[in-house]
Amino acid sequence: MDPRSQLLEPWHLQTGDGNVTLGVPRNLGAHIDASTSDGEVHSTLPLSQSGSSRIEGDINGGGPALVVRTADGSIQLHQI
Repeated sequence: MDPRSQLLEPWHLQTGDGNVTLGVPRNLGAHIDASTSDGEVHSTLPLSQSGSSRIEGDINGGGPALVVRTADGSIQLHQI
């Protein structure tokens, strides 16, 4: 994502097979929901972790949903 990005409506990023790496702008207001069926979720964002395969929570006061899914792979979220 561009550091100036804003969510004006929900975003859904999904893959059936593969890893997802997403750079999230430091000032983005969003509700993050990331999970994998077969892999791990790692994040430098201040979110709640539910086991090793799901994280969820609001960043910067919340906002539209940013949903990230993979059926077979890991998810990496970091601030940019």
